[in-house]
Amino acid sequence: MEKFDTLVLSGGGVRGFVVLGALQYLQDTGTMDGITTYIGTSIGSVISFLLIIGYEPCDIVIRFIQFKYLSRIKPASILGLLLKGDGILRYDDFNEILTEMILLKRDNVPTLEEIEKDYRKNLICVTYNYSQKKEMSLSSETHPKINVLDALRMSCNLPFIFSHFQYEGDHYFDGFLTSNFPIHKISSTGHAIGITAEGTMCLDTDDTLDFWKIIWNLFVTPMQELQSIKNAPFLDRCKIIELDMNKYSFLDYKLSSKNMLNMYSEGFSKMLSIFNLN
Repeated sequence: MEKFDTLVLSGGGVRGFVVLGALQYLQDTGTMDGITTYIGTSIGSVISFLLIIGYEPCDIVIRFIQFKYLSRIKPASILGLLLKGDGILRYDDFNEILTEMILLKRDNVPTLEEIEKDYRKNLICVTYNYSQKKEMSLSSETHPKINVLDALRMSCNLPFIFSHFQYEGDHYFDGFLTSNFPIHKISSTGHAIGITAEGTMCLDTDDTLDFWKIIWNLFVTPMQELQSIKNAPFLDRCKIIELDMNKYSFLDYKLSSKNMLNMYSEGFSKMLSIFNLN
């Protein structure tokens, strides 16, 4: 079976459960044994980190179901959203969940430098520095002392969904704004496998175009075109797995346990069929 040294995971909100199913197949077949570099945007960076510290993909799904993690992410203040532009969900709730999961595997919350030292693996989180108007990669090389929870927050901080976040005076937003599937971050010698469940990033239940779907697609299309241009020179060094899951909303934080399992199973089955064809 083909071997890889780099894993690239896209953003996609709760569609990450589909990615976890696909990753479980790769784990079971030993395809990920040679992975030393993990690159992710948004939830892709979170999954990458959890894999590095020792979680199996199925373990992550089990914990989210068993401990009802998604139900712990509560709506934020509507007043704060209207007056200050804060998000509609409390990121602090998600931060607490990640902290719990970290402390089950180690005694402290590591920096990016400590992750590389302790696990001999490199985590790269893609984010957008709104203050400087540029995409940034957070890694042990560029930001060795940053706390991993801050790095993940910077990569996941989707505008209007989560509240503003500053690090060293700069505002950071979700890397989705410039690169939701950051294949262009692989090294010049890397051999990568990239998994994306981003789809159209909205819930497609039919072929009609309502007002909000048009607005959303007009917002997203230029970003996807820019991403395609940036990724094009790297496609010959990355096996891309596209998991089309548009029937699931990427922001459905009330996702049922049944649907979590369905998404996980669909991801596993999709990956199985792809590799069996090759």
